[in-house]
Amino acid sequence: MSQYQHREVEASEAAERVTFDAQAIPEIILSISPCRSGTTALLRVFGSAGLESHYQPLKNILRWRMQGEEMRWGLPRAARLYLKETLGPYTLQEAQFDPLAALLQAGVPAGRLRVFVAGRVPLNCWASWTGWWGGRTCVEIFIEAYRTTEMIRRRALALGIPATVFAYEAIRDNGGELAISRLFARLGVDFVP
Repeated sequence: MSQYQHREVEASEAAERVTFDAQAIPEIILSISPCRSGTTALLRVFGSAGLESHYQPLKNILRWRMQGEEMRWGLPRAARLYLKETLGPYTLQEAQFDPLAALLQAGVPAGRLRVFVAGRVPLNCWASWTGWWGGRTCVEIFIEAYRTTEMIRRRALALGIPATVFAYEAIRDNGGELAISRLFARLGVDFVP
């Protein structure tokens, strides 16, 4: 174990700590990506478009449990939510964490979910990891975060859950307005420049 993880966490522990009103389950756009994939900027974009947006509520449950502490999270009452969840960077358990499975195990119907993967050129992403976290992470955790992201995307599709992939570099290459308007059209989100 390490300073980031004092205990192993069972996969079901996050699901057991998610609560919601079964009569008012929002539509959820679940963003799942390796850390440093442009997800914080995208969280702000979705929030500014009027979607209630949350920063890693499921991963926060995992992290509290890894420390032997308790945390719960309740799905807010909203028509639509954007949840940003990232994988990594400190432990393999963070890199292997499956937020989609946590929501499904908690009882959120697959029909209320949509998976969104923000991708970034892996070399640029790795450079960002090492720039931010240096020796507190390693390439094995980084690679596992990418593997887990793809595994979640494939499982979503197998379950009939729509999955959208967005290359973060599309903003650089096409301009923000065009890239985001096309992304929003794919996700069914109203776009206002």
